[in-house]
Amino acid sequence: MILGLDTLFKKKEKKEKVMNHTIDFVITELSIDILTDNNNIGKTSFVFIDQTPNFPKVNSMLNQIDEREDAYVKSYNISTMKISETTDISQLDVIKH
Repeated sequence: MILGLDTLFKKKEKKEKVMNHTIDFVITELSIDILTDNNNIGKTSFVFIDQTPNFPKVNSMLNQIDEREDAYVKSYNISTMKISETTDISQLDVIKH
């Protein structure tokens, strides 16, 4: 059976729409510069698995700092690495909820 071009393009459009809303798990490194009331600057860095494109764990961690009265997020940086079947995640603690 041969598909017509209109059918082929419709299938391609549907696939692209699904791929635009794809949620992926990535290894995320979050580096934060924290400012305190005493104008002290602290730096911290975390490596964990998070979901892209929304990064719920990153947002949760930043919100936890913002909830404190004595600490503020001065700046932060996120870097990610895609996870594939060959990615070594043995150094990360994987916790099932």
